[in-house]
Amino acid sequence: MTRADPLRLVVLGDSLAVASNGCDSCLGFDRQYATYLRTVTGRQVVLDNLAAARSGIAGLQLALTSDDREARVAMADIVVVGVGFDDGPPWRLSGACPAAPVRAIAEWAAAARAASPDCLGRTMTRYAAELDRLFATIERAAAGRPQVRVTLGVYSPYIGNPDILARSAPPAERVDVRSNAVAGIRQWNAMECKTARRHGFVCADIWRAFNGDDWQEQLRYLYGRDGLHPSATGQLEITQRLAAIDVSALW
Repeated sequence: MTRADPLRLVVLGDSLAVASNGCDSCLGFDRQYATYLRTVTGRQVVLDNLAAARSGIAGLQLALTSDDREARVAMADIVVVGVGFDDGPPWRLSGACPAAPVRAIAEWAAAARAASPDCLGRTMTRYAAELDRLFATIERAAAGRPQVRVTLGVYSPYIGNPDILARSAPPAERVDVRSNAVAGIRQWNAMECKTARRHGFVCADIWRAFNGDDWQEQLRYLYGRDGLHPSATGQLEITQRLAAIDVSALW
């Protein structure tokens, strides 16, 4: 690869990685990051965003192994994965643990409130296995060639967006819902990052922007019109997390 070659940036994920979900026609983090890479490297950047709303971890894994996406990942210099936002506890609010998944991790505080620590542990074990398969597929596709791999992690609007919390729980239950959201998201991100690092990934930890280092942030302006997905400002926050990652090995 010479400096004349373009950098290939592939984005994989669920609704978190689809900018239009939160801010209509705003400039998504994918395009912002491509512009940043072009500026710092002086090279053209080919962006290939393969994210799809409601795809989930298992859906993304299936798509990678059933069409040409794995080949496109294999050609990438940088792969950014934003997945997990559309996945949720594999048990029902009113049923035994585990059962079929019924809600996204972004909205799972009410379910977590009704679950035992054992259910939360089973949730992490289940999705750690799914993420391990996904990250291993991406690593294997690279076949040892230099590649920067990044996982974004997930955040919870129950922690960061008071409007979502107010719509989702009566006043007497909001402290409980929030505390369960903190517990769930904290465990998820630790699990995701640990799993990803085994396959050569760097963790962007976007929850630090949306929920804060202490998991207590209430930054409404980072959330878009639906109260869940990133606003234009939220897209910029994600871009800044990506820009902090060292990609100098690529040139």
